[in-house]
Amino acid sequence: MQQPGLFPGDDALPVARPVPMQTSGRLEFAARCPECRAWHRHVSLGEKHAPCGATYRLEAKGQRREAA
Repeated sequence: MQQPGLFPGDDALPVARPVPMQTSGRLEFAARCPECRAWHRHVSLGEKHAPCGATYRLEAKGQRREAA
């Protein structure tokens, strides 16, 4: 079971740091899954549901969500 976040409203999802990849058709993001440790590819940043069933936030380093 995952520990709740420190701040109210924090969704407490683990964060994965993406590696940008330019394919022949578009920009994609590869990230090591915090749960299964495999590499997953995504086409955008934000909350992701990986093929292994994990849910995490894909965020670039230094990218923080603004407080409401």
